[in-house]
Amino acid sequence: MAAASGQRIRHYINRDIPEGLKHTWAAITAGALTKEQSAIIFPQAQPVEAFVVSLGDTSIKPIKAPESPPSIRPTVAAIDTELLGYKADLNAYRRLRW
Repeated sequence: MAAASGQRIRHYINRDIPEGLKHTWAAITAGALTKEQSAIIFPQAQPVEAFVVSLGDTSIKPIKAPESPPSIRPTVAAIDTELLGYKADLNAYRRLRW
């Protein structure tokens, strides 16, 4: 997880992560992890697919089992969202590629 956010920072600043960005790197990683874990702990309600099976005068309504919870590892989208919040810190270290 820290490696993934570090990779996104390296892509943004186009060089190795300097010592001055270590705390920013940790904050981005913690923010992405917090965002992903809160989605696991408090999932949004999803519509449940239900259908009716009838046989004669009896009908049964089975419900589709819920899917497995998402992984704990933050997604690239969560890391990118956190990265945008720290653009001011990252821009000071950014270099253009030629």
